[in-house]
Amino acid sequence: MPEEKIKLESISKSVQKLTKFDATEAYLKEEVAKTINVTADNLEDPIQLDKVKRARIDLRKVEKEIEDTGISYRRMFTSINKQIAEKEKTLLAITSPEVERLKTIEADAKALEIKKEREIVLPYRREKLAEVGNVTKDEELLEMDDKKYGEYLMEKTEEKNEKDRLAQEEKDREKQRKIDIAKAKEEGKKEAKEEVIETIKKAEVDKGIAKVKEEAKLSKQTAYQDFLKEHNCTQTTKENFYIKDTPNEVVLYKEVGRYKKNN
Repeated sequence: MPEEKIKLESISKSVQKLTKFDATEAYLKEEVAKTINVTADNLEDPIQLDKVKRARIDLRKVEKEIEDTGISYRRMFTSINKQIAEKEKTLLAITSPEVERLKTIEADAKALEIKKEREIVLPYRREKLAEVGNVTKDEELLEMDDKKYGEYLMEKTEEKNEKDRLAQEEKDREKQRKIDIAKAKEEGKKEAKEEVIETIKKAEVDKGIAKVKEEAKLSKQTAYQDFLKEHNCTQTTKENFYIKDTPNEVVLYKEVGRYKKNN
């Protein structure tokens, strides 16, 4: 058995001897036996209640002695614990700086080992990020462990997917816009063509109507001229006629003679 452990066991035994309680377990059981039969059948009987109170006070007195002894021991060991803690602090102050220095060397070695491992997979990490259109500095990638890199790659992948989705939506909108414009142009041409046809038809109808009117007018003029010729009213003889034009008819009067009053 190590010497240090033997010393601790020896100290423990010494402490047990020093911290003995006067009240033994056997003694306490005897004290409890004295009160075990103390009871009160009638809770209004002062004599029975006084016996209960007396038994409680006596037993509580034994407990108080135990508590006071325990407090005194604890106070003693509190002081000892404080002294031990201060001594421990003083001793560790000598070794702790060196332990921390050695730990730093080990930590630096571990960091270098991790860095070299990450440098091996660095091209793979760059390649996977390039696939999602991302370029991250090597220094940043070397700071990431596998878990952090996996989360980072997922984040950049989601960003690319969202960017691609928005770009596709814009592309679809542009495509639909061109389709709508072409359709509108086609419909516009169709409407324009129909308007031209309608205009031509209307012009032809108007021309026909005008022609009919003109023909009717010419027909009326011809009939009128025939009427005048029939009554010998020409450009030469028209001075011998008087023409009366009414809304419903034309009345032709012919001069049949003249009488000169001065003769």
